[in-house]
Amino acid sequence: MDIQELLRELLATLGDLPSALQGVSLGIGILIGLVQCFWGYRLFRVVLGIVGFVIGAALGWALGLSFIGEQWGAILGAILGGIIGAGLLYFLGVFVMGGLLGAMLGATLLGVLGLDQIPWLLLVLGIIGGIIAVIFQRAMIILSTAFSGSWSVVTGIAYFLGAGYAWSDLPAGLRGMSWHTVAVLLGWLALGIIGSVVQFSTAPEKHERRRSRQRRQRR
Repeated sequence: MDIQELLRELLATLGDLPSALQGVSLGIGILIGLVQCFWGYRLFRVVLGIVGFVIGAALGWALGLSFIGEQWGAILGAILGGIIGAGLLYFLGVFVMGGLLGAMLGATLLGVLGLDQIPWLLLVLGIIGGIIAVIFQRAMIILSTAFSGSWSVVTGIAYFLGAGYAWSDLPAGLRGMSWHTVAVLLGWLALGIIGSVVQFSTAPEKHERRRSRQRRQRR
């Protein structure tokens, strides 16, 4: 084998890398989607709390060191900033998650009705979804994580089956109602419902967590 043949094989291999990397990323997306679909509520709270605390603590440390100029001030600022950051980022994340679910459902409904996507309507539905999510946090976090996770799983599987699909393909696909669009939509709804049921049955409510803590304290 001469150098030219080696170069051609190398270039062909490099040309296949983007599709291979896409397959790997979608495979990882399927695994993450499964975790999100069935355990999203617990992970959502923990991850957002940790990230918010770290960001708030870093900002609080810098502000405390700048305004007070002593190490105790920086430590105090980090503690206060971490607590505030965890709370703010949590509520912001809840709002964004509910907003995405509202816009997702709006886009699906418009596609079913055979209408073009209306950006301002999707924005309004997103804002309404975000507000509802902040008010009804547990229910909206569960529904949002279950259905967004199920979408990652179903579209990832569709890709490996040769029917590549993305969220942007859904409105046009619903108007045409091809068989793979119906399969993706039904699979998304079915897995999302199953994930929601599992999360509602396993994720404790606030009063249940309070009672369990009280029982542990009595022991």
